[in-house]
Amino acid sequence: MTCNCGGAMHQVRAEFLGRWGRAGERVLVTDVPMWECERCGMRTMDPDVAARVERLVREQEAGGHTEPLRVREFAHVDG
Repeated sequence: MTCNCGGAMHQVRAEFLGRWGRAGERVLVTDVPMWECERCGMRTMDPDVAARVERLVREQEAGGHTEPLRVREFAHVDG
């Protein structure tokens, strides 16, 4: 697999930091499997991983958590 810049992509475990919900609350998901370009550093997720991250964050949101930075571990969501 190669990146748009021509660099080789390799698998890493990394954090996903994003915004979620209408209020744009910050969410951190740890230990997410991603692809990272050795040249430019761009990271991307496989579609199934992205769907699992989305489900993990939605479950957290549905639970009524209101901390400004919610943290979840990727391993805690079923495949």
